[in-house]
Amino acid sequence: MTSWQAALVAALAFASNSKNNLQGGKSAAAPVTTKNGDKGSSRLFSGETLPKDDIHFEVLGNLDELSSLTGLIRTRLDPQFSSLNTDLREIQKILHDIMAACATNPASPQWDKLPLISQDTVNWLEAAQEAIKSQTNIAPGFVIPGDQGPVAAWLDFGRAVARRCERSFSAFAASGAASQQESWQANTLLTRQFLNRLSDFMFIAARYAGSR
Repeated sequence: MTSWQAALVAALAFASNSKNNLQGGKSAAAPVTTKNGDKGSSRLFSGETLPKDDIHFEVLGNLDELSSLTGLIRTRLDPQFSSLNTDLREIQKILHDIMAACATNPASPQWDKLPLISQDTVNWLEAAQEAIKSQTNIAPGFVIPGDQGPVAAWLDFGRAVARRCERSFSAFAASGAASQQESWQANTLLTRQFLNRLSDFMFIAARYAGSR
């Protein structure tokens, strides 16, 4: 099982596992090594087998990298950044939801079970961005990553990877994976908005951290 597949399983099982744990139950561990990809292919959540260099896995890999990098950034934050840490963890959960949608054929039965991106999701990120921006003096001009300290540099790295995610998702949305299904179209539009806002959030968060 690849890292993005593990993230996908976690995203899809989150609600049911939470309920199960509250009731005292235990969820079964997913296998890690399946050997299914030894011949250069991998499967989507909805069952389709595709080459590992397919655009699906390109965007999934980029999103997985961004989530992992975001987790690394969280480990670098001092206690004074507890609110930012909380925001970044929520962003990781949303990235896993996006991965789940990218790994699922909208014509499959699994699609209706997905936690899709909503307008509330985009609104939340915009509000979180404004909250940080209101506490930050952002000087005009370019910023050289590293000039404002290690945490700011990591967040600038996150900004760059978020931009790559946005580009690869745009390619994914314009590829053969595209669907005319209304829910897919709505999710795609809102995901584009979220990823676009996310790089802005990372930029502002970097300036916020660098000024502390």
